[in-house]
Amino acid sequence: MKFKQYYNIMRIKLLYKLGVKIGLIQDYPKELWEKLEKHYYCGNPVSVLLTNGFNLGKCHDRAYALTMAFDKCNLIRGCLPKCGKTYNVSYDDDPDFEHSWVEDDQYVYDTTFIKRFNKKFYHYLFGAKAHAVISSEKLNNDDYYRKMKSTTKEDIENSLGFDAANAFLVTSLLEQQEKFLDKDLSYLKCQIPQIDMEEYTRRQDEEIRKIITQQQNEEMEL
Repeated sequence: MKFKQYYNIMRIKLLYKLGVKIGLIQDYPKELWEKLEKHYYCGNPVSVLLTNGFNLGKCHDRAYALTMAFDKCNLIRGCLPKCGKTYNVSYDDDPDFEHSWVEDDQYVYDTTFIKRFNKKFYHYLFGAKAHAVISSEKLNNDDYYRKMKSTTKEDIENSLGFDAANAFLVTSLLEQQEKFLDKDLSYLKCQIPQIDMEEYTRRQDEEIRKIITQQQNEEMEL
């Protein structure tokens, strides 16, 4: 390992520990987690998608989902050139590898670390560079984003689309993790919309039959 690379790794790790110790790096506050439990992305609460490895390697869409918990913030897409081969945003030493995070007036919220950083400290620590900045105002002007932000648990449980299937999939993954880790993850599973797959399949088949019948009727009319 080159000395410069080794020095950078040690610098980041020491400063990170110092940041935690003096309060410049913190866990997400309880209020934020409570908001994230009520917002859904691809059929699952954002709170669940930021735990148990569901966050790793998915900084762009997880940061996008995280913005739903804020009244005012910026979604940032950029890079962390000082990160180097450190932590989960190392990306094989490419200083320009794109990363995403969320900023408000005081803090940076990084979904890879699942930490809230003092904004100045985050930029100093990683040399953060923004390539694109999307304000919450701009996000709220997007129809898809507004629809996603207003989606409820009941909407997903009554859905016949991808969201319901994805909620069932994540529940199944958590059940597998419970067995593998010998750990109770019921506090996460209870947040996910409950999908009865037999009923879901029955309703899907019913909808497909309706579509086929409609097409046949239209062909007969022609």
